[in-house]
Amino acid sequence: MNWADSPVVGARSSWAPVVLAVLVAIPLAIGLAAWLTRRRRRASWGHDWAARSAWAEVFMTVGTLPWLCLTLLPSDQPRDANLVLFRDLSQQVQTGYAYAVVQIGGNLLVFAALGFGMPVRWRVGPLAALLVGALGSTAIESLQWVLDLGRYSSVDDVLVNAAGATIAAVLSRPWWRRRIGPVSVRSVTGGRGSAKSARSSDQDVTVSV
Repeated sequence: MNWADSPVVGARSSWAPVVLAVLVAIPLAIGLAAWLTRRRRRASWGHDWAARSAWAEVFMTVGTLPWLCLTLLPSDQPRDANLVLFRDLSQQVQTGYAYAVVQIGGNLLVFAALGFGMPVRWRVGPLAALLVGALGSTAIESLQWVLDLGRYSSVDDVLVNAAGATIAAVLSRPWWRRRIGPVSVRSVTGGRGSAKSARSSDQDVTVSV
């Protein structure tokens, strides 16, 4: 078989729109994250938390939207589906390890950015990332079939997408949202007594952005 016509090259070429979209979005994402950070610091968000929350939100958006658009692009192939767990994964391995790496690697990345950023932005863990990845992937596979996009809907895609989100959540553990640094305590005196108020550096603050 000609290498140019191999399934590996075909799979890799399908990533081109995602790679291009991410490259174009990177400068805009950096600017947006910096703007959000400054805005939240002016709104009395904690200095570190303002930056971490802004960068996590932008990273999740830029790292997920291109993949979602790619999975919902229509093709000229007839739609098909697989509801047998592990059948597609085994077929991919049988086709060739290089092909399997490309296919499985791509599916792992679909919700990886979302899974990585969720525990950084919110007080959630890998289980939440697993649930969101599974539900999001199920929605995608269902839309591919219902809208007759000419895509291949597979339960194995749901499995690998959810696994990618979970693995990414575990990898982001050093940056998981938690109380960082000492809690500052202020004593406010007035009237008959005094009241104490505390604020953590990553406390939620409501601000319009």
